[in-house]
Amino acid sequence: MQAGKLVRLREFVSEQNRSFIIAIDQVIPRGLHPALQDPLALLTTLAQVPCDALLLHSGLVKLAAPILAGRKPFIIKLTTATTEARDKSNRIPVASVDHALAQGAVGVAMNVFIGAECETSMLIQLGQTAEICDRLGVPLIAMINPVEAYQFAPDRLAYVCRVGAELGADMVKTDYPGSPEAFRQVVDHCPVPILIEESPLPETEAGTVRTTREAIAAGGAGVMFGSRVWDQTNLAQISAQIFELVHS
Repeated sequence: MQAGKLVRLREFVSEQNRSFIIAIDQVIPRGLHPALQDPLALLTTLAQVPCDALLLHSGLVKLAAPILAGRKPFIIKLTTATTEARDKSNRIPVASVDHALAQGAVGVAMNVFIGAECETSMLIQLGQTAEICDRLGVPLIAMINPVEAYQFAPDRLAYVCRVGAELGADMVKTDYPGSPEAFRQVVDHCPVPILIEESPLPETEAGTVRTTREAIAAGGAGVMFGSRVWDQTNLAQISAQIFELVHS
């Protein structure tokens, strides 16, 4: 790995390839949410809780720069789709790697849905972005998933993660299939670190802790959680628990 990419990667991924990222990119693809109503207030809180980085869109970075600067590394999400889109799996580019660097990002992330009608364009975007990231020394996270019908199918998850790795992603983010045995199948086929996000386990403190513990035990690199963190009344406490599980 080139020096620039490794330096930026170490801002949010440990030498053991572990990372806990909190994602606040959900409003555009999923709609308004009470916990995300005041993003600057939420970011002020998240900048102080234990986590390795935040994932957000570039517009929020401009608004929140005084909050984030010197406090929390951030990754800029390059793709999205709105709630009004006919095909919500068709995630289009809304920011560039150059712009993310100019804003101070330590990495970039983008969506890919394997098996969707728009798969071709997303694979082209992933390949082109990987080339740019390699040239500029920017870590790339492929947020890669099968279509919804196979969201938690271990064989499909293993395949999509391998696709992301082979097309140049430095890390991949996918979903947890529900057991460490099933997730081990995914890990065994993927030569780059895997973060998990969605899980069939309940979106409670117990379900979130269990998801994290099992994913790490099966060889996962960490988690990228959204509402499992910021939609909880004990936000700071559950963040500390997740951080400890990921890095212990």
